[in-house]
Amino acid sequence: MHHFSVFFQVLVALFALLMLGATRGNDFDGTIARTRTRTRTRKGGGYIDDYDFDAAVDDDDARFGGVVQGWAAESSERNSYSQKSRRKSTSSSSFSVLRNARKSDVRLHPYPHVVIENCLPDDVYEELEKFYPNYEDIVQIAKPGRTSIAANRRVDLRASMVFSKKNGIDSNKQIVSKAWEEFIRYHSSREFYEEVIDLFGEEVFTKYHGGLEEKYGLKLREMETEVRLMSRKKNPAPVTLDAQIGVNTPVIKGQSRVRGLHVDNAHELYAGLLYFRDKNDPAKGGNLEVFECLLGAGACEEYSEAERLKHRKKIGWDVQFKNSGDFKLVAEVPYEKNQFVMFINSNSSYHAVSPRSASAYPRRLINIAANEYYENEYYENEYYMTTLRAKS
Repeated sequence: MHHFSVFFQVLVALFALLMLGATRGNDFDGTIARTRTRTRTRKGGGYIDDYDFDAAVDDDDARFGGVVQGWAAESSERNSYSQKSRRKSTSSSSFSVLRNARKSDVRLHPYPHVVIENCLPDDVYEELEKFYPNYEDIVQIAKPGRTSIAANRRVDLRASMVFSKKNGIDSNKQIVSKAWEEFIRYHSSREFYEEVIDLFGEEVFTKYHGGLEEKYGLKLREMETEVRLMSRKKNPAPVTLDAQIGVNTPVIKGQSRVRGLHVDNAHELYAGLLYFRDKNDPAKGGNLEVFECLLGAGACEEYSEAERLKHRKKIGWDVQFKNSGDFKLVAEVPYEKNQFVMFINSNSSYHAVSPRSASAYPRRLINIAANEYYENEYYENEYYMTTLRAKS
């Protein structure tokens, strides 16, 4: 009888442990995951999903810099060069540019994309806007040795540059604030990469990037990731992630288009743009234009590289397609503060930037992207690091 009583107590204890595990859930690495509940609140014309994490986790209230403090303890683990598996959820996801996005917001025509107005909370946006690096400093870091740059040219401060121990060429000049560093860290992380996959859906990524999945024999979610240009290896992860603080330099006079109708690098998986328009900027234009090819996806005729080089002065360096009449403008995303747009890249993801009028202010934007690793990335990084050391 005594033995039966002991056996019964063991069974009760095991059942309690199983119930606890089912309630809390497990991460891929076996650690206890945070339980979260979702509430839906009406705002404007749609709903916003808010997630409340289990209060038992002590760092759930960590926030950006003065407004954000938060990710220092986990940042080295989360952004190690090799990001093999999904990390446990952190409060940083509360500051994701996708925090207000729902699957129903995704538009599939003419290619998968999503537009989110006021994507960041006001306090977070204001903190980042207050310390947005000026474009002269961005040029100094991104283009070592350049003392000037032409009007209306795109310059980006890549995540790898933000994370550089030198923090730019002059180690004593803190160009990137802590809030910006943490914002860039999250948006070049595996957590955010999986957020994007969750939003658009694995079936959409398979449709547009099935060739990459076949190449590696893995779904995109299963592939190893790393921060772009941060690897010292010559055989890095198949997917590289980046979040760039960027500007288009000011337009001096008249109107100027920074980029005509084009599709992005074939290695790119997705791209997102978050606008930080200065409240005093009087310029018109600079909007993202979404196009479709009337001949069918991927069917519009491109100039060859040789033709573009030969006729650069006549047609413009950024003109990619021969007949503009083959395209239809489907949508236009205004260049406005806290406006975010993201799309799945493919040979039919046609887009352009509308001409921008003269202004003393740069066009400010954050570029968030994932790419299939390609060999030139390694040599780009070696060139940058060599140049940086020579200037130090």
